[in-house]
Order: sequence, then C-alpha cells, then structure tokens
Amino acid sequence: MVTFGSRLSSDEISTILGTILTTRGDTFRRGVSAVERIALPANQGVLGSDGTDIVGIGGQFSSHVSRTTAQSIPNVSTTVILFPTADSTEEYDNGGWHDGAVNTGRLTCPSGGAGKYLFVVSAQWQANVTGQRQVQLVHRNSADTTLDAVAINVPANDQNSEQTYMLGSVTFNMAVGDYVLGQVFHNAGVALNLEVGSRVTKISIHQLIAQ
Repeated sequence: MVTFGSRLSSDEISTILGTILTTRGDTFRRGVSAVERIALPANQGVLGSDGTDIVGIGGQFSSHVSRTTAQSIPNVSTTVILFPTADSTEEYDNGGWHDGAVNTGRLTCPSGGAGKYLFVVSAQWQANVTGQRQVQLVHRNSADTTLDAVAINVPANDQNSEQTYMLGSVTFNMAVGDYVLGQVFHNAGVALNLEVGSRVTKISIHQLIAQ
C-alpha cells in the first residue's frame, strides 16, 4: 500500500506504469482524473497537443509520387498531371493513396485516413519565354464534386534556355474517398513538356492531424 507523501521504489513505479503502458512504445499523460495511456503513433507519427491533451498526430498516412518521364501539356488546355506506373515512381505510399493503373493522377484518402493534410506540388516546365504557367491542387469528394482548389500563376521564365519551376503547398481536410490531383495550364502557343531532372514534377502529402 502506498500512502500519501511516501516515496515510491523503482519496483513500485514499474508495477504501476506496467498496468497503464500495455504496449511497447507507449507513453502516458494526466487525464481528467487519472493517468492515461497514449499509444505510439504509427508510421513515424509524432506527439502533439489538441489544445487540451497530448495526442498522437501525423505520420500514419503519407504519399510521394513523381514523374520519371516528360508529360506533354497541350496549349490552353487544363491537364491533370499523371503518375502511371511506367512513367512515375512512388517514394512512399503509406495507406495506399496512389494507384499507378487507374486514375493515376489522383491521391485518394484511404479507409481510416480522414484528417488534415499538407499537400505539396511541383512542376518543371520546358524552357519557353511566352505566356503564363499555372499549377493547381484540386480537392474533390468521392462524387467528383470540387470542394476546393488552390492555383499558382507565374509568367514564363524570360531566359530562353531556362525552365520555369513552380512549387506550392496547401492544407486540405480530407474525408475517406476524397481525392486530390494536380492540374497544369499554359498559353505558350505550342505544346510544352513537364520535364524531369533535378527539379521533378511531383506531389507529396503528409498527415498533420487525424480525425
């Protein structure tokens, strides 16, 4: 029996914590009226605060796909960046967001993956000094209704030998079945390639807060 104000031995502490921390990697927090277990977040997740308690957040669901070959983009035509297996690589795909055979431009929120996510898109355009370049991230639900879209517009690089490189990021609240895709547009007057090289055309996502 432990009395108030007494000093616990290391064995007593181990026994008490052993009844709370049931799985390797667990930690604990002070709850409303008792000490509570916090499970270790999966897949490189982290611990954070929800404003009241320490909680496991992020890391469980993430994906990173990039093109390994050029994709031709027609003039004045909004075009989805595609990531088919033959022309792209998955650096990682935790949860199964990307399908390299069907709807290859989509990153679809899998079962259990609802939450807030950071999305990053980059596009490297073939060198050309004419017109504007646009890249956007589009968030749609499972019924293909557009819920949100964020676009970046820049003039073409005025150095004829230099590509135009674009990079943008946004956070979206994703429900299971929602998907995000990257779209590009230009008005150079001729078809332009999205190129590969040191600055690749890619989309990456990382979970910030689970729901």
